[in-house]
Amino acid sequence: MKNFAKIGMIISCIVFFSGINCFAQVDNQQIDISNPEFSEMDKNQDGLMSCTEMQTNQPGLFTEADFGEMDKNNDGMVSEAEYTTYCNSPR
Repeated sequence: MKNFAKIGMIISCIVFFSGINCFAQVDNQQIDISNPEFSEMDKNQDGLMSCTEMQTNQPGLFTEADFGEMDKNNDGMVSEAEYTTYCNSPR
């Protein structure tokens, strides 16, 4: 009888932890959503865009002043979040 209890406990643990892994995979899929415009301008695909990279890949679309407004943390690079916030804000 003790063996059946142990086997039941093992099966319960496997089912429980399999369910957690399934949820983790769903979360990862949601995080991978990206802005296609940003990805196209980010030619080296490092997740950041410099002013030069932006002007080279999209000449005339954004000015240096626009870049300065996008770069909220003033690190000299625009992240996808900064770009998306700028594009969705009223100007």
